[in-house]
Amino acid sequence: MKKYMIENNMIDSDIFVNLFNNTDIGMVLADKKGNIIRTNRSFSKFIGYTENELKNINYADITYPSDIKSNEEIRYGLINGFVKSYHIKKRYIHKNGQIVWALLYVTKVKGYNDSSYCTIAQIVDITHYNEYLDENKILKSFYDFASEGIAIFDLEGKVIQVNRAFEDIFGYKEYEVKNKVLPVTPSFTMHHAKFLIEETKKGVYIKDFETIKQRKDGKLITVSINMSPIFNDDKDIVALAGLVRDISDEKFIHAQLESFIEFNNDPIIIVDNQGVVTKVNNALNKFLGWTADDFIGKKLIDTPYIPLEYKPEAQVMIDNALSGKKTHDFETKRIRKDGTLIDVILSIFSIKDNLNFDNGFAISLRDITEKKRAAQIFLEAEKLTVAGQLAAGIAHEIRNPVTAIKGFIQLMKKGSFNEMYYEIVESEIERMELILNELLVLAKPQEIKFEKTNIYKTIDHVVTLLTALANMNSIEIINDLDSNDIYLQCDENQLKQVFINFIKNSIDAMPNGGRLVVRSSILENNKYIIEFIDNGCGMSKEFSEKLGQPFHTSKQNGTGLGYMVSKSIIENHKGNIHVSSEKDVGTHITVTLPIKGTK
Repeated sequence: MKKYMIENNMIDSDIFVNLFNNTDIGMVLADKKGNIIRTNRSFSKFIGYTENELKNINYADITYPSDIKSNEEIRYGLINGFVKSYHIKKRYIHKNGQIVWALLYVTKVKGYNDSSYCTIAQIVDITHYNEYLDENKILKSFYDFASEGIAIFDLEGKVIQVNRAFEDIFGYKEYEVKNKVLPVTPSFTMHHAKFLIEETKKGVYIKDFETIKQRKDGKLITVSINMSPIFNDDKDIVALAGLVRDISDEKFIHAQLESFIEFNNDPIIIVDNQGVVTKVNNALNKFLGWTADDFIGKKLIDTPYIPLEYKPEAQVMIDNALSGKKTHDFETKRIRKDGTLIDVILSIFSIKDNLNFDNGFAISLRDITEKKRAAQIFLEAEKLTVAGQLAAGIAHEIRNPVTAIKGFIQLMKKGSFNEMYYEIVESEIERMELILNELLVLAKPQEIKFEKTNIYKTIDHVVTLLTALANMNSIEIINDLDSNDIYLQCDENQLKQVFINFIKNSIDAMPNGGRLVVRSSILENNKYIIEFIDNGCGMSKEFSEKLGQPFHTSKQNGTGLGYMVSKSIIENHKGNIHVSSEKDVGTHITVTLPIKGTK
């Protein structure tokens, strides 16, 4: 009894009470079941509850649920005398619901007969310290597993530590470079290393500094380095941090690209995201006469090689390129420095950065002046070939009106006269003029000129011209044209050549006679359709798939250039050709052209 009273007096003594109430450390007095008997202000502030709110609640009610089981196990050891005291890191639930961390020190106080006791717990708030540890864990994880090499240096440039990526990049282990000035710097770039150290010691942050380093195996690599100072709490620089990235592969690819651009036979122009030219190659000067000074730093649309009348077209392509759209094999015209207007074919494609974002675009140009000239020669040759093949039919067609004219002249010489003779002679002469004019279109080279043209009349004239040849071969041409006046923006002579080629091919495909339907119609999408349908020998699927290749022909003396030239002409008119054919059944050719307007 006396012993109990002494201990009780100690607990209730003024010294203990003063210490319990006023210490900055949280204090909790609990019974053997864990029910709180008394707490101090520090613990109340830590947990968010008042002392009255905490009185008689169990410690488990404010313990983080996942920690209750482990806390109970260690308390069991204390209660049963297995341990005299214990200390653990523990999570509590603050009144506002947040998790708070504490270091918990717990001691058991016995009663006089060992049958009654209580526990005194001291709680130290380590929430912010624990968050600091968590942050350091994150930083350490970043440091250890970063893909870039990281090295920490003292102010003399000696290595304090390096991460795993640094070891992988240079082949050195940390212990091999620790407390040493880095051995990865070859002598010829030592001045770079000294510059980085000295500037960073001044508090300068250095970003993307390219230099050459050397691996342990002797291999030289290109690296990009970021350097930054490390400060203590007093804002003094105490160390330096370097982040290094091996960019050897990037530099190699970049060098290859530079080489490809510089030595390409075709002019290449590089443009940034603002539409400003940043680079051109030597071919631009070689083939067009322009120099880099004429282009670099200027808006592409303002460069002198774009003809004034083609600037709207060029602006559309530039806008498309800046929005990521490609342009492939587009035919247009550009100006040489000497003022010559030339035909070119150009392609535009995006340039990607290392994150696969668009970083401007490149233009590749090819001078096709000679190619266009050769195509024109093919076209004229094809015209002459067709004209020669038509000669017999045309001669037969002209002979008839000539015979009629001669007959009427003979009658007039003999004194026989009738006003109707003049009308017949005039009609026959007009018939010959029509046929001869159409023949001259084929034989005479024509300047390519796009004009508003009545397409119905154009096709009707071609049908008229070839009717005589068809009749000679026992072929009936059925004129099923839409007689409305439909106007296209086109080169009439070139389209006549296409239609003559197709009709002539149909005639050749029916050596024993047959029927050819020439039909036209208007589609709802403002397209004009011309169809050529014959019941001739047709083509196999394998043969028709190769149409358009030079010298691919079923004719004994053919060149295969007729279809190739015709297809090119239609595509230059923004149209297309579709051919369907079946062996021994016939061929169906469909030409589609955009309508400029109707009248």
